[in-house]
Amino acid sequence: MWLFSASNMTQQSSELTLKAPDVVDRRYRLTPVTAEELRNDPEFIRLPQPRGRCKYCSLSRTKMVEILPYIRHVRLRKEGSKRAIILIHLASLREFLEARMSEPKQAVINRKKGGAALC
Repeated sequence: MWLFSASNMTQQSSELTLKAPDVVDRRYRLTPVTAEELRNDPEFIRLPQPRGRCKYCSLSRTKMVEILPYIRHVRLRKEGSKRAIILIHLASLREFLEARMSEPKQAVINRKKGGAALC
């Protein structure tokens, strides 16, 4: 929020310069998200934390591990290590989900029960 008051504006060589207000909460954003920022998705994403959800598709970690055989992914492992970091190719994940997207059904009107739409 920009405040137009004498306390946050200065006059320099007959031009007014607006100062941004001091924001304590760092999650607050002064500008809206641009289309360029939305296009800058990463090529690979990590699995979410345990009991967490993916911020790109809202799938749980367990569900993402279940669909790993059907999407492109990389396992990064150090020599001799049992654990690995799993990176998922975001474009192949989106293709997988879009291929399984259902078509919307046409609403059927039940005339005998007062015209309520049934799916």
